[in-house]
Amino acid sequence: MKYLLSFWITILALFSTNALHAGGISGRVTAPNGAPLAYATIFVQQMGSGTTTNEEGYYEIRLEPGNYTLIFQFLGYRSEAREISIGQQFERLDISLQEQAVQLDEVLVSGGDEDPAYSVMRRAIAKASYHRQQIEHYDAEVYVKGSGRLKNSPFFLRK
Repeated sequence: MKYLLSFWITILALFSTNALHAGGISGRVTAPNGAPLAYATIFVQQMGSGTTTNEEGYYEIRLEPGNYTLIFQFLGYRSEAREISIGQQFERLDISLQEQAVQLDEVLVSGGDEDPAYSVMRRAIAKASYHRQQIEHYDAEVYVKGSGRLKNSPFFLRK
């Protein structure tokens, strides 16, 4: 009997917790022609976070009851902000973003200048004899370059 009572109290607690956070918003973000905008960004301004749409343009955000500003964004489309009021139920908000032409600044590509890597290599080659004289003996069968991170290092190795 004691286990049955514990079970029902646990179930009741889970449902009451879900009821507190049952509100939110869901919907679909599309282009003017009705095509879904996959991976569009929905940003909740008051929370400083948000979500993205799935491949079909659908999204869902769980929110506490209150007033929020949602910002819908997608590259090549005009951003749109919407004020919403969330209660205990899920609200549905479908958005159609309008296309926006993006004009980039002019880029000038010119040739003829030497690749900066050549000057670096010339300096390294010029200093080769100097570096050779700095080492008395050197013998290597393999050269391996890499990086790593030591976790839980002894105190005397820490900076």
